[in-house]
Amino acid sequence: MASVFSGLAASYAPLAELVICVAAVVLVQRAVWSKHYYWAVGFAATLVAFSPLFLVVKVFALMGFACTVVFMTVLGAFRTRPAPTEIS
Repeated sequence: MASVFSGLAASYAPLAELVICVAAVVLVQRAVWSKHYYWAVGFAATLVAFSPLFLVVKVFALMGFACTVVFMTVLGAFRTRPAPTEIS
């Protein structure tokens, strides 16, 4: 039954991908503004996955994005903090 509609679905695929990309851009902006960074990362990955780029570009974009997130996490974890001082 699904094969009957596959010809129609192919014509709407670019429009559906465009709508998903625009929605992901809006949701990334709102998530960052409200400081929900994990949601922003998820929506950014959705944005890359449904973007109209070639598959190779998508893979490298996601790899670069993942490396940046890992670097920022490590940088935050190993940031030097001042030693607590006791007031007597």
